[in-house]
Amino acid sequence: MRWLVFVALLPLFFAPPALAQDDEDEEIDSCQSWPNVPVNIVTVFSEPKYDFDKNMAAIQSIASDRGHSLPEGIALGVARYEPVLNFNVPTVVEDMPLGITCAYIKHVDVAFGYEDLTVLIAHEVPQGSCGFEEILKHEQKHVEVAHELLHKYAPIISEKLAEHLKVYGMSQASNPDYAQQYLSDKLHDAVGDIVMQMENENIERQQQIDTPAEYERLGTVCNGELATITQQYMTKK
Repeated sequence: MRWLVFVALLPLFFAPPALAQDDEDEEIDSCQSWPNVPVNIVTVFSEPKYDFDKNMAAIQSIASDRGHSLPEGIALGVARYEPVLNFNVPTVVEDMPLGITCAYIKHVDVAFGYEDLTVLIAHEVPQGSCGFEEILKHEQKHVEVAHELLHKYAPIISEKLAEHLKVYGMSQASNPDYAQQYLSDKLHDAVGDIVMQMENENIERQQQIDTPAEYERLGTVCNGELATITQQYMTKK
């Protein structure tokens, strides 16, 4: 599972405000931070889609990546999703005396969550069967974990960005493009550790679902229906 991060920089150029008459001769040689830059975060969690057409070999391939937690055994189903973190960062750029450019972040809009959520069950498992329903309930547990973590980490990211912007909500540079890129990079860095922490917790929580005991249980329910399907797959390999 890899986080996809997009940053949209929307610059708005305008002339610097006029100085008061008694300050005309004062040289402005630095940028002052804007206090309390607004952070607007919206959680995204798409409605699950269902795919019952892929065979067991395809399911094993999907379940083997780092974002899943297949133990020693064969998977008959898997939940797949794409985590996305999108930033919209309107900026204001002012040209100050002495050739200094000040770039300020006006506000940060964040779309944070999961897209393309799909629950897959191998087509070897008859739809509507007892085993099919057991796998579906199992995969729904994985979906619920992702949903819980999203709502846990959204306010953490919002708070982190708000604190970050108190220090890095502006940049002083002679080149507007450089200033904007600097602000973008700092914004990305600010949440990098949190995103990694969330990913690691997600993997840990998913492993607590995919235990050997759970796979053993699935092999015995429904009069061993799923164990029989797994054995048939292993025999054909």
